[in-house]
Amino acid sequence: MKNNLEKSLKEKAFEYGKKQIEEGTFSTPRANSNFKKIIDEFQIKEESKIFERISEAYISGQRFAIQSKFKEAQKGLSQEIIDKYGNSIDYDYKEDEFENYREFEYKLDLISKIEEIEKVKSNIKVLVFWSESSVFKENQVMSIEQFKTDCDCALHKLRHQQLYGYDKTKYMLIFDNGKGEAVTTNAIRYDIGDYEDFETYLNKGFNNKNIPREVQKYLGLDVLTEDEEEEEQ
Repeated sequence: MKNNLEKSLKEKAFEYGKKQIEEGTFSTPRANSNFKKIIDEFQIKEESKIFERISEAYISGQRFAIQSKFKEAQKGLSQEIIDKYGNSIDYDYKEDEFENYREFEYKLDLISKIEEIEKVKSNIKVLVFWSESSVFKENQVMSIEQFKTDCDCALHKLRHQQLYGYDKTKYMLIFDNGKGEAVTTNAIRYDIGDYEDFETYLNKGFNNKNIPREVQKYLGLDVLTEDEEEEEQ
């Protein structure tokens, strides 16, 4: 009887987690009202083993729903493209469910634009998801060279019109390593009005310096030394 009860609770928890993703929401087991109801109803203590197993079932439901969405989105892609982009267009087992959930809408947008991305003649490509600037279009694909030009154009327009915004822009970088593999960043936010120009943004706008360094190297831009960075701060 006890095993049947646990099986039933795990099945319910799995469905609750799955439904979360299907409805475009996310919460931990403890924060899910339906999950909490079954825990309270059967007086299951959080420190118990059964709580851990039911929680894992809930998370498994979330994982299953995210993976199912990726499988559906990948149906029109060749195996070569799936292999080339790897975790960039699939569930990433190195990350937890929240990180996968946070990024998967952007990854789905990436999948929808891959055919266009593959036609861009640049080793660093950009997918602009959205922007407050009229210079960009939603889900626009371009080379890093064009992105730099357009970002500086957006900044010039912002200042010329004496607007007091930032032109927040969400985008992703796609790096082609020349070995048949594509590596992407997570979605990045660039507040264009916060920086003097795109080059300044590369020097000051990233905590992870490896990303801008690759862009600077490819575009032949100057890189600030650690001493220069400290002087400017």
